[in-house]
Amino acid sequence: MADAWGRPSGLFGARTQAARAGGWRALIGVALLGLLLVAAGCGTRRGAAGRRAASDPNVVVVYVSCGLASVIEAARVKFEAENKGRFVEIETGEPLALMRKLQEGAKADVFVCLGEAEIGALERDGILEKSSRGEIGKYSLVLATPSAKPAIADCQDLDSPKVEAVVMPAPGFDSLGTYAKRELERLKLWLPIQSKLHVHDTPLKALQALAAGKADVGVLFDPCPLLNMADKVPAHSVTQGPALSQKNAKPTAITIGVHKRSPKALLAHHFATLLGSERMKPELAAAGVPMEAQESGEPGP
Repeated sequence: MADAWGRPSGLFGARTQAARAGGWRALIGVALLGLLLVAAGCGTRRGAAGRRAASDPNVVVVYVSCGLASVIEAARVKFEAENKGRFVEIETGEPLALMRKLQEGAKADVFVCLGEAEIGALERDGILEKSSRGEIGKYSLVLATPSAKPAIADCQDLDSPKVEAVVMPAPGFDSLGTYAKRELERLKLWLPIQSKLHVHDTPLKALQALAAGKADVGVLFDPCPLLNMADKVPAHSVTQGPALSQKNAKPTAITIGVHKRSPKALLAHHFATLLGSERMKPELAAAGVPMEAQESGEPGP
């Protein structure tokens, strides 16, 4: 069950009240618990020729956030062409759900998401190798409105009467929610909009609520990978507006990490390095990754 704003009742019913009271740590815990009970909204598993066993020593299993499958697919094609008899299995899902699976013992070899909050949590847990972290692309944050509603011209409009509801993922382990809170604090808007704020467990749910017109304004990565998922969110259902990222904000990147206890560490590092390499730039750009200012190395032998 959900209320008129798309907020689930029952287990999740108190999350907005907790947020407004400053209980973000409790809210994040509730969100993570919910992800254990609800299947990820975009979860799929695929490879070049059907599903292969994750235990196969010639298979690299990659967990990747929703909307980034085409990016990893481009790297998979090149990797398999250059490494005969070696394969890549791609599993997509909500980043927090994938993170929780790794924390519970799943043995994916590589984890890929947009932003560093999830990767950072897994590094602190000793699951991902901190030294293996790589970054590709250059993303920023923007505000967006449902296509059927009036656009906004300035971030300060969030504090105006014409904006009654703002939707975003919960800050904490989710990168988009965390970055959005940081930028809103810089603009001194975070506290003024608390009464309008409606948080969701995942970026996909927040975007779907925005696209359905259940909020006046939301926050997106620019470009937004989730808008590539036409079966989940119609591409033209939202209109991008003013930049939320401030001029001094560090750009967001697709972040890559290798599992610390992967039994296929050499192969996993080889794939991760290829993904971040200079010679992958044309394929990644074709997959929609903004590539300017990328610095990367070449894969080893």
